[in-house]
Amino acid sequence: MSPRQPLLAEKSIGWLAERHLPLWRDAGRDARHGGYHERLDRDGRPLAMGYKRTMVQCRQIITHAHCAMHGVPGADIAPVWHGLAFLLERCRNPANDCWYFKVTPEGQGLDDTIDTYTLAFVLTALAYSARAMDDRGLLDRADELIAHLDRHLLMDKGGYHAVAEADWRRRPDLARQNPNMHLIEAFIALHEAEARPHYRDHALALLELCRRRLVQPSTDTLGEYFDQDWVPDPAEGYRVEPGHHFEWSWLLHRLARLLDRSDARALADRLFATADRYGVDRKRGGVYDAIDRQGGIVADTKRIWPMTEYLKALAVRVEAGGDAAAHAALDTGAGWFFDHYLLPDGRWREHLAADMSTCIDYLPGSTSYHIVLALTELMRVTSREKAA
Repeated sequence: MSPRQPLLAEKSIGWLAERHLPLWRDAGRDARHGGYHERLDRDGRPLAMGYKRTMVQCRQIITHAHCAMHGVPGADIAPVWHGLAFLLERCRNPANDCWYFKVTPEGQGLDDTIDTYTLAFVLTALAYSARAMDDRGLLDRADELIAHLDRHLLMDKGGYHAVAEADWRRRPDLARQNPNMHLIEAFIALHEAEARPHYRDHALALLELCRRRLVQPSTDTLGEYFDQDWVPDPAEGYRVEPGHHFEWSWLLHRLARLLDRSDARALADRLFATADRYGVDRKRGGVYDAIDRQGGIVADTKRIWPMTEYLKALAVRVEAGGDAAAHAALDTGAGWFFDHYLLPDGRWREHLAADMSTCIDYLPGSTSYHIVLALTELMRVTSREKAA
């Protein structure tokens, strides 16, 4: 292990415990109406957006539950209870036994679109909450939602349709990899909460979707947009997001470890190699937002979330027996993260230009999920390396 990594782990713990979590427990928490604010301004004050997305509520629940389960100092389940109460009481649509895409700040239904990406995070939030609060009844709620997904949105060639009307009629749309990636994340989290056989089966079905439909073998690139037969869309099928390569790599390593699947690990390594070769700016730092199938840069801006996924993917590669180069890459990536993205008071820079200057500096409530998972992976892996 690099001598710098224990220091990075300590820095991560301190930043989360002393700066970031208090920001969301205080300024980010809607004490009047419940749940969490959709967005804070650059100074950490709530912005009046006129809505709260269910996905954001879920990500805040995951954030606080994850920190509580991983022993981050000062983390507890009170913020989980706070978010879960709003999710269950305000974000659920009783008319169709599903979940709103958006509600008003007070918690009234605002957009009843059925959005598979959102539902993936509902499942993950229920899984994390079930573990943090030792409440298996939340897994039963997850199972009810899974049954709806299978009944209404399961596609003929695998995966799930992206969007539907409130009555579950499928809305015409491209097939998308992103909701399916977050569904495999949900099924992994559910299996970690309790090994019900259908969680494993659903996760493996999505592994097969990724292997057979989402990844182009000739270039080892992961597509974003497809037709209903999982053929790349003529207009958007060229787009590749390195951040999603790294995110899939992290998830597939988790799946490989959980279910002893060497094929998942092999696919993870292929996806990592492509994004690492073409998607990382080693001169200035950061991860590009988009490349094409041949590795050409499509968008040279650098949002924070691809950087977090790069760190997570590096961490599990180190854990899996990475060599000195893997440790060095983790050192370098963590340095970029703290130097360019994270601010000392718990805030962050959301979106950077190619030269690492700030493009967008407001603070979406959805981003904590990315930051927290990256830093806790860094803490977990380097602590294990130190103990060994």
